[in-house]
Amino acid sequence: MDDNERNHIKTFDCYGDQNTLGLRWKRWLTAFELFADGKGLILNEENVNNRQRRRALLLHLAGTDVQDIFSTLPNTGDVKDYKKAVDALNAYFVPQVDTMYARHCFRQLTQAPGETIRQFATRLRRAVKDCSYGEDTDNQIRDEILCKCSNTYIKRKLLEEGRGLTLAKALEIAENCEKVDTQLAAMSLERKEENPAVIRRIRETRRGSGKKNQSRKNQRSAKEACVGGSIERWDEDDSQATQEPPSEEGDIIKEKKRRKDK
Repeated sequence: MDDNERNHIKTFDCYGDQNTLGLRWKRWLTAFELFADGKGLILNEENVNNRQRRRALLLHLAGTDVQDIFSTLPNTGDVKDYKKAVDALNAYFVPQVDTMYARHCFRQLTQAPGETIRQFATRLRRAVKDCSYGEDTDNQIRDEILCKCSNTYIKRKLLEEGRGLTLAKALEIAENCEKVDTQLAAMSLERKEENPAVIRRIRETRRGSGKKNQSRKNQRSAKEACVGGSIERWDEDDSQATQEPPSEEGDIIKEKKRRKDK
């Protein structure tokens, strides 16, 4: 076996978090089983050589710490007995699973941002394996989905089902709601992107109208200021301002009136 093949399976850490020791061993063993099957070491009654090679490969990839533990275990069988070797290692690692701690970890899971309900359910099912819920496992997963779902609308739809809500039904409802949300988001995006030229013209028209209105207001304000200024100055110069306008025509009228009086 070359180094590239060896690196596909990491050695098992026997001295890591003891609360998760059993769970970590199960995962490691599953990864090894898949690896060994891929190498063609299929177990059957006729091929004794495969059992021997598979057992040796198991202990080799598990690492020296597992080998040291294995050497102290009873009922490990002979070099050709792969099943007894696995049973002995399982008996050592798996009973150390803490059910209460596993349930605590299960209850701590929440739906991650961007995670679908189906993906969340997969994480829940992986975590619930060591919780020993037995036949109630699906109901426990269903309840966690209902409580930890981040979408309020999906929660409402699940609650509407009442006592008839099963895990399968919950997943179906959630997936339908998520599909509708995705479709609505796509339709909203399409509306925003359609006819950008029309949208630009509307915006330019609005900006142009705003400038014209402002120009008219400025002109009107200037006229009012001029008129107000003339009246104010005329009132200061002549006490008769309210009777005659301050202009050349007014001077002519005054002169004619003076001559007539004579």
